[in-house]
Amino acid sequence: MKKLCDRLRRSEVSQYFSYGKIKLYYEDGWFVLEDGIGRCSVISEQKARDVELEPVLNGARQDVDRGGAPWEYAFRGIEIIEENGTRKYKLPSYEADKMIRSAPPVEIKGRFEIPARVGNHIINMVWDEAFMECAELEEVILPEKVTFIGDSAFSKCSALRSIHIPKGLTRVGNDPFQETKLETDRDPSEPAFIMDHVLIKANPSLQGEYVVPEQITVIADYAFQHCRSLTRIVIPDQVAYIGNGAFYDCRSLSQIILPKEVKEFSPYFSNCDNLEEVVLPEGVTTIGPAAFYACNKLKKVTIPQSIQKVDDWAFGGCHTAEIKYIGKSKEIPRKRSCPIFPIRKRGK
Repeated sequence: MKKLCDRLRRSEVSQYFSYGKIKLYYEDGWFVLEDGIGRCSVISEQKARDVELEPVLNGARQDVDRGGAPWEYAFRGIEIIEENGTRKYKLPSYEADKMIRSAPPVEIKGRFEIPARVGNHIINMVWDEAFMECAELEEVILPEKVTFIGDSAFSKCSALRSIHIPKGLTRVGNDPFQETKLETDRDPSEPAFIMDHVLIKANPSLQGEYVVPEQITVIADYAFQHCRSLTRIVIPDQVAYIGNGAFYDCRSLSQIILPKEVKEFSPYFSNCDNLEEVVLPEGVTTIGPAAFYACNKLKKVTIPQSIQKVDDWAFGGCHTAEIKYIGKSKEIPRKRSCPIFPIRKRGK
């Protein structure tokens, strides 16, 4: 089997391996992931093993999908475990384990404080699934420089009941606290799961109009997905980040008032069958891929002069929509790799 990665010795207790843009370091008893654009996160030992294994499994899956190798041959060198009719895979050994030299793995349980810095790395994010299934974790203190918590970062940490949210947190992924006490111990009748200035997840039973509370500045990825009885949302102007897919499948949503501070417009409204009109505020620079895909009743969209890019299939399937562009140039800035605007008329 091809070597998983190149390991370079950095010092007596500091080594790394890498693939793509991601590097994994072991230093001062901590595993640290770095993504190549200055974002760093400490992760559990189990997550380090998962990161190590993923490119091998991806390559093997591609070999099978392309018909280039029989299933058993493609996964040669990986231990195959049958469990309840499901096949699982395990490497014979882990480079991550070999990194642990003079310092033992950090125990992630009880009250757990994530360091502000590990070696030369400033910890400014929590990676996707970084501490998933740490069953004995009860309380987390995040460094003040953390700006991003990734998808399922603390998911299934069943004992987790408290977490410090830094004031500088500006982005939250999908369901970071699923199946924790933070989520399960709250009143199920509350309209939304809110932590400090972050709206994590709305109650799917929401009906009619919902006004986002004034203290909210961040709406997490997929926060309102499947709120199928929600008809109108009012978002205060201080909200600066609305996550990817935040309003996916809100099938009754017909009106939304967007905040002035949002700059990037990600795919918020796919499958919003009843959405009829949207006015994007000045300052929005990007309309993301498939932003209004399959919004079948969309009649009018007003695009501000600040728009710099409209991604592929942003209005895919919106055959009756009127796009009103209030910029000075004749053309709406957009990608040209595939049809974005299946539009029959444009406002003046």
